[in-house]
Amino acid sequence: MLARPNHDLPLNEQIASIDALGASAQQQKRERFVDLYEAVERALLRKTPVKELLAQLRQLGLNLSISTFNKMLEAERTEREAHGEIVHCKHCDSELHLSSQRSGHRESPSAGDQNDRDEAELDALK
Repeated sequence: MLARPNHDLPLNEQIASIDALGASAQQQKRERFVDLYEAVERALLRKTPVKELLAQLRQLGLNLSISTFNKMLEAERTEREAHGEIVHCKHCDSELHLSSQRSGHRESPSAGDQNDRDEAELDALK
């Protein structure tokens, strides 16, 4: 049965009823992933196993399959790259370099980049 249109509501109540609508579950997941993106990238650069990362995300209320995780990761990387955004170290604020080869969750820095970051992070802690 279709709901009967209510044209009698004042305009401000009509607007408020539309404003009260929430985002879809899929959009909420996307927004949550975007909020956690930089921490996800740092975990991947530390070579945290994806299975462990997905388990932690699940604990935080973001239940993703590996396929969905990889799609969201690639989409967010592409979006941020298009806007020139860069992931930074949370300790020293140095730029974290992702591998230019896109291979899903297997991104890792070069050995030289990792050593430079390790030294910079140690210096920042002194």
